Amino acid sequence: MRGFSLTVDRLAPNVMRIALRGELDLSRTLLLETELHAVEAMRPDAVVIDLRELDFVDSSGVARLISARRRAIRGGWELLVVRGGEAVQKIMTIAAIDRALPFIDDPAEALAVVAT
Repeated sequence: MRGFSLTVDRLAPNVMRIALRGELDLSRTLLLETELHAVEAMRPDAVVIDLRELDFVDSSGVARLISARRRAIRGGWELLVVRGGEAVQKIMTIAAIDRALPFIDDPAEALAVVAT
């Protein structure tokens, strides 16, 4: 079993990225939720959740992504999700999350979305 880590950084003055690594399951969703709330409290124009280094996500992780999307809609900021690897995207497709979240291929795409 691989661990889990996340990194928060700034892509632009008002665009924050949360990069996830390893396995996002029930035991790690509280950490993600805490960091998401901290980033959202900064009132960014956009939050980018980067799944490229995520190996696994379970239903509790997917639920956290959907909750973040709802908060973004209510709060007036963009939430963008960088596509993960094949295994993660398969889960997103099976759960139809790929239609509910705005996916991008690279974090740099977020800058273009925010600029429009």
